Amino acid sequence: MLWKHEGCERTRFEGKARQRGLQGVSTEWFMFVDSDVILCEDWFEKAGRYVGKDVGAIWGVDIPEGAEAWFLRKILQLMEARVFDIRGGCHDILIRYDCVRDLRIPPELHTLEDAYMKQWITAKTYKAIASYGSYCIHCKTMNSLMSRENTVSTIKELKNMRLVRARLVFAGFFFFMWLLNEARVRGKKRRRA
Repeated sequence: MLWKHEGCERTRFEGKARQRGLQGVSTEWFMFVDSDVILCEDWFEKAGRYVGKDVGAIWGVDIPEGAEAWFLRKILQLMEARVFDIRGGCHDILIRYDCVRDLRIPPELHTLEDAYMKQWITAKTYKAIASYGSYCIHCKTMNSLMSRENTVSTIKELKNMRLVRARLVFAGFFFFMWLLNEARVRGKKRRRA
């Protein structure tokens, strides 16, 4: 489904949109950046450290907005890098054009187009690297997490048991952090009373 907005044609299918982006590339490297991310300072300089002849993609680990504690950010980076190793990600990724020049993303693919691209890149014996230094802040809202598109993506990901296990560890960690935060908040309330 296509629609026009402010003179720009848009698509509901991320695979189709990314394929259109590929068709416009005229450089050795190009980048996909989602509209709900903020790149860290010096993102390109930090990602550039990984550029090599055998590297096809450099992905910046995403950190959810609001995760400000150093320890929490490090744990989230480790977990998100693990998820990237399994399924890929395109919210902030630098890609060598030669390794995707002949890629044709299925036009109906709205979710998991990032997994499709990562598999394509690695099948050509290029590395897809997760970079901790070139991270982004992912401004996800509860509405975006609960959206129909995100729910469909999550259901499709249930077929990949490695990913399910990684996500369960992720969920368990967040539940534990929530419990610690609740205990801290209640402790502060009791001290004030």
